[in-house]
Amino acid sequence: MKYVSDKPTWFEPTDLISSLDDTRIQLHYANGALCPSTLHVDSAHPEGRDAGKCSVAFHFYDFSQFPVGDEAADNAQAIAVSHPYIEYLTQDGLEIVLNFVRTRPEGASLDLPPDWEYSDR
Repeated sequence: MKYVSDKPTWFEPTDLISSLDDTRIQLHYANGALCPSTLHVDSAHPEGRDAGKCSVAFHFYDFSQFPVGDEAADNAQAIAVSHPYIEYLTQDGLEIVLNFVRTRPEGASLDLPPDWEYSDR
C-alpha cells in the first residue's frame, strides 16, 4: 500500500479534513524512528480541474542541519524560516490519520504501519 506521495491527492473537503490543518503529529515508524511533523490542508486551484477539492500533507523539517545546545534559540528561528519536506497523503494514508485524530490520547504518537515507507529526513 502507498500512504504518501510527492504529488497531491485531491479529496472532497469535510469538516474533519479541514480540522487537520496545522495539526502537529509525532510519527512513529516501524523501525523505531520518531519524526515530528505538521499536517497542512491546501485547496486546489479554484480554476483547475480539481477545484473545490483539497490535499493533506505532512511537513517535516531537517533538524540535522542545526546545532544543538546553547544555540537552541537561534535554531528555532532558523527552523521557522527553513523549507519543509512535504509528503502528501494518499487515500490510505488519510484514513490512517483520520482514525488516529478521532481516537488519539493526549500526546500520543501515530504508530505507522510496517509497510509505511520511512522518510529518513
